Amino acid sequence: MKNIQNTIFFSFLIILFSFPSKAISQDSSWGIGLLNIDYERHEIKLYDAPKGAIKGSLGMEGSNGYHELTYREEGPSLIFPENAFRRINLDESRLTVFKEQDGFIQIFSADGESQAWVSLIELAKTKSQYEPWIDFMSDPNNLFFAQNYGMNIRVEPAPHSKRITTAKGEKFSIKPTGIINGLWAEVIVVEYDQDYCHGGSKIIREYRGHMKILDDKGYPNVWFGGPCC
Repeated sequence: MKNIQNTIFFSFLIILFSFPSKAISQDSSWGIGLLNIDYERHEIKLYDAPKGAIKGSLGMEGSNGYHELTYREEGPSLIFPENAFRRINLDESRLTVFKEQDGFIQIFSADGESQAWVSLIELAKTKSQYEPWIDFMSDPNNLFFAQNYGMNIRVEPAPHSKRITTAKGEKFSIKPTGIINGLWAEVIVVEYDQDYCHGGSKIIREYRGHMKILDDKGYPNVWFGGPCC
């Protein structure tokens, strides 16, 4: 019964996180980065504290090309804590990492009994990966949008550098190049004649410059776009 409940709840999480927020909420729920679980059969030990006792495990179960992330404590599958995941695109969610300490990262929640810790040394032996926000937000494979506010694109990675343009809404796609400088990332911004997600959007012009990709607290300043993104 618990396995069935876990499957239903996890499916609900995927549905829930497939609807993006139109504004980025700059609070501690964003954590410090994401844990990318590789979809192969392996197990990640969970600890009750950095260098503490083992409390359970994360693993992948499934067949015929379908895999489900399971959370266990001493055997039975458990329900993932609320807000443990963050949706990163239409089809995928990742575990939020809330803290790094003594070679361990904290997942599930920032505090309370539901928190768990993963050893970075043990994680390195798998194909799963912890990505701090600056690494994830500067990944050239990602595409972002500035939603209900504008983000300035500047010549240099500095607040008083010459402004090239202001990207606002889904008429401007923002693609990192992988080059970072502190909280800033070099980006390629493409301006369209209509929202990017609409079929037949035409490119008006392209810009290359620097954007403050993380705010002063280290949270993303831009995020993914509408339902088709």
